[in-house]
Amino acid sequence: MPKGNHRTKGTLRFALKEPSSTKESPIQLDYSLGSTRIRKSTGYKILPAYWDRDKQRVKNVIKAVRKDEINRELNDLANHIEDGISDLRKTKANISKKDVESIIESYKSDEEDEKDLGFFELFEKFIGLKEKMLPPNRGSKNQTVEVYKQGLKFVQDFQRQTSFKVDFNTIDLDFYASFRKYMQSLKKKDGTSYSLNTIGKHLKTLKTFLNYASNNGYNTNLKYKSPEFKILKEETTAVYLTKEEKRLLFEYNYCKYPKLELARDIFFIGCEIGQRVSDYNNLSKAEIVKIEGRDFFKIRQQKTGQEVYCLITDGIRKIMDDRYDGKPPKSIPDQYLNNWIKEAAQMCGIDSEIRFERTEGGKRKISKVPKYELISSHTARRTFCTLLYSEGLSVHSIMTQSGHKTEREFLNYIRVSKEQEVAQITQQEEFKKAFLSV
Repeated sequence: MPKGNHRTKGTLRFALKEPSSTKESPIQLDYSLGSTRIRKSTGYKILPAYWDRDKQRVKNVIKAVRKDEINRELNDLANHIEDGISDLRKTKANISKKDVESIIESYKSDEEDEKDLGFFELFEKFIGLKEKMLPPNRGSKNQTVEVYKQGLKFVQDFQRQTSFKVDFNTIDLDFYASFRKYMQSLKKKDGTSYSLNTIGKHLKTLKTFLNYASNNGYNTNLKYKSPEFKILKEETTAVYLTKEEKRLLFEYNYCKYPKLELARDIFFIGCEIGQRVSDYNNLSKAEIVKIEGRDFFKIRQQKTGQEVYCLITDGIRKIMDDRYDGKPPKSIPDQYLNNWIKEAAQMCGIDSEIRFERTEGGKRKISKVPKYELISSHTARRTFCTLLYSEGLSVHSIMTQSGHKTEREFLNYIRVSKEQEVAQITQQEEFKKAFLSV
């Protein structure tokens, strides 16, 4: 009789072949079912320092650059084996070693079939994986996934309209120049051209996908890694509200315009807590916690998963008590918020003339526009960071609230003059300690 027992629950473990090595060690699959035991290599290697023995997965550390890919594959392999064993139990009284090996080999065969996927088929699979990995933004679509979908559509349209055959082996500097020229030639529904940063965003999406394809063995053409295959980017004319403008917006009476009042209230809360719109537009009473007698919003940021505590200021409390029975205002779609906050800002007189510069359709354009036209939901976060920075609060302290990962990212984000920036940095204790006192 073949060895094995369908009543016995199988045990699956992943472990390193050489857990004490200072070099990368193969990750092995160890499966036992009754008296049947199978050991096979998964095909992946990792430094033992990055391996979590208890969780049997790669640790969530930055230096383990392939952690997401490897952990995802280990999860898929484990699910494949468990599903296969479960199906066999329905028809076989005894499960043999050969049965288990066949299940494992069938997973590898499925993987080999996927290696034949074309450029666009794999792009769609990549987006599908991201949809599973990235959570929706508070019940809405995940914005990163939506950007990936837009990027795929632009490349598909590019191939259809230019007859340039897009495949892994044709992604080179010729493709880069052609795709960039194509994007610059496009017109949006309002007749304007795409900005340099928008084109750069979709080039970044393409490079992200190509990295995925290369890391997983689908692509061997690395010409996209050339320094000339640049992600286009320029600093835009982004605005923030001054303290006076912020107070003007807060105190203006919008009672005859309920939509503008709601948009103003949501936006003002964003200015006070410094979060992304995905986090400040749809707060709930359940997120209010008390710490040492003061109320805070306890927020898990949608984009990063980071947990932050944001003080409910007097201004926020007044908004909630006056109009929303002590609760945060209800959410509105982001596009409505962007449109209505512009109207609200115009109505209360935030209309100073701003010099607006950006590259559209490959051409540098300069114009002067009223400030309210440049205000959007993202202006709230920029206002929070810039005002606190201007008041002298340390960068580290602001970053604990805003969730920025690096000081460089933060300083690129705020909008202060070079003189203000130098003055702020040289006032910090860390700067002063570097010099001798005389």
